[in-house]
Amino acid sequence: MSGAENSDCRYQEVGKLCEGMRRVSILKLRQKDLAYYSDASEMAGVWGFLNQDGKEIVAPKYIYAYDFSGGIAIVARGKWTIDPKWDNAYAKGKYWRESERWGGIDRKGREVIPCVFDEIRFVFAEGVYAAHYGGWATGRWGIIDQRGEWLAAPMFEDIGVDYHDGLFTFFTQDQCSAPEDLPMGIYDIKTQRVLFEPQFYCVNFRMDGRIEVEVFDAAQGKCVWKTIDRNGDEV
Repeated sequence: MSGAENSDCRYQEVGKLCEGMRRVSILKLRQKDLAYYSDASEMAGVWGFLNQDGKEIVAPKYIYAYDFSGGIAIVARGKWTIDPKWDNAYAKGKYWRESERWGGIDRKGREVIPCVFDEIRFVFAEGVYAAHYGGWATGRWGIIDQRGEWLAAPMFEDIGVDYHDGLFTFFTQDQCSAPEDLPMGIYDIKTQRVLFEPQFYCVNFRMDGRIEVEVFDAAQGKCVWKTIDRNGDEV
């Protein structure tokens, strides 16, 4: 290991070098260590960041942290605790957090995306993120940029991973608690409107601007694939 990788024995986890920065954690956590399920369990810990010379730029303080991408690292503020009130027959002495607030930092450690979101997910475009805001009971998903500004207001029950040129997919229910075949719609950030109400079971955005969609064909009694334009005309 290089000096940057073992520069401090406090670090129980050391990530790979991404854009000149390396994640380091003073606490090693996995799903089995948590008192609840988390999609981001592999990113759980107490994280800070070193630069490529091994200098600590961000002291370990974030309970979740992703690698840098496009000059931004998505992180979450919070505090891990071990409290007997969360013990049950299947899990004792596990880590819990009362709250978490997600945001993003630049390579100087500045929180350029304020840590005010319930969760931030990457959408497959640099500098574009899906963010949940307003609390899990009443909040919704929307799309933000690298400053935390809304590109699409938080009004969606759930957002898919499909994204291209301002188009993304959305759902009218949380995917985790909904039926397996949950139809999705398409929203256009550029025009700030719903292009298609939920009706597609799969969506592929093509580089030429056309959209491949899977829809249910009542006449055939099965799902079929079509290629459409942004007006919905089949091409």
